[in-house]
Amino acid sequence: MHLLALILASTAPASAASYATLTTVPTWSWKAGEVSRWHLETDLFTPRGLGLAYVDTKGVSVQAQSGSTHVVIDTECTASPEGKNTVLDCTLAYVSLTGKPLALPADDRIPDIYAGMTEQLKPAKIEIVQSADGRIRSFDLQGVKRINATSGTVIELERILLQRAFSLFELPLATAVDDYKRGWKQSSTSSLMMLPTTSGTTGAYDMRFTTGPVSDNLLPINTTAVGKLSYGSATDASSGVRIIDTTLTSQAEFDLALGRVVWRGATIDGRLTVASNDSGSDVEFYQSSALQMVDAFLPNGAAPLSLMASRAPKRDLPGPELSAGLALVDFSTLGMQALFIPAMPPVGKQLGLPTTTLTARVEVDKDGTVTNATVYKGYEALASACEIALRGARFAKTGAAYAVDVNVEFRAEAAAQ
Repeated sequence: MHLLALILASTAPASAASYATLTTVPTWSWKAGEVSRWHLETDLFTPRGLGLAYVDTKGVSVQAQSGSTHVVIDTECTASPEGKNTVLDCTLAYVSLTGKPLALPADDRIPDIYAGMTEQLKPAKIEIVQSADGRIRSFDLQGVKRINATSGTVIELERILLQRAFSLFELPLATAVDDYKRGWKQSSTSSLMMLPTTSGTTGAYDMRFTTGPVSDNLLPINTTAVGKLSYGSATDASSGVRIIDTTLTSQAEFDLALGRVVWRGATIDGRLTVASNDSGSDVEFYQSSALQMVDAFLPNGAAPLSLMASRAPKRDLPGPELSAGLALVDFSTLGMQALFIPAMPPVGKQLGLPTTTLTARVEVDKDGTVTNATVYKGYEALASACEIALRGARFAKTGAAYAVDVNVEFRAEAAAQ
């Protein structure tokens, strides 16, 4: 059935919030000697510049400013329980650092710098110490030769970039069953809420966790955090150090049988406070990351489709303003069918997007003809197809123009019958 024809049939009202109902507390579980494989990707955008350094084969220190960094990792981790903690020794089956310069031609050495760092990391390994509740207690980059202070600075920068990807392993769980209904907080320092810097991170933030219904033994866990962070030990703008409003959003799937996260996507947005903004650009950094457990590695660090979906940008904006004179009506009062399900558009198939719902605000004239449709929540990649379809829809005639919020559900190819 064509997408437009299905639009004419129905639209869906917003569904009520739901959460996990569990009888036992989920726990992280690693067996001694157990080997697991993971694909990780991170995009780090730094429009104000990320300082890079590298010592070339002739011993010359090369420095430049990067505007974006792309990290791809295939890693094989062996678990070794030590007391209440677990040590994960992770070798790098594939690692790639690439990026774009902040400005040309001054920073045209970026490709060579990243190529050199990638080559240096090939024999390296990562050691993660994870506590029983899922917190990361330490993260260490090993196997990289440290020659002098300059090479030590480079190694620390490499460690920071890799840590941005591996930080998705950290997911502390609640210890009471009821917390999986009402949500819980993280009181200790989180690896996720660290700035991309070698000078350390200080500040404060509020991190909260909520869950969704269990499906196929997978527990969805959502993480949000907001806070004010700064570099080094500075705590206020009077010290001359930038203060950054930082927001984290993350979705994860925790396998209750395996006792670990098997998929996770996260975005972190860091914007300067008004007092700290001195260059006209308030964006300090923006990070988009994803992690997925895999049975086998794909060639050349290629990403599984489901991982691509987790890194697809989403819209999460307030509903658009109503045109003058329009009233926003409840969809349930229109007497229309409660559900419509179109097939996934081609762009969604390419990204491997799952079944998902977009929220749109539709403006309708007195005869039921759509005059405007704007998607404001859901995957951006699907917004255009959704708006086009909604503009061709027919809504209930009320004798007066009105607006209505609708949910449009797109299903992945396997689910669209």
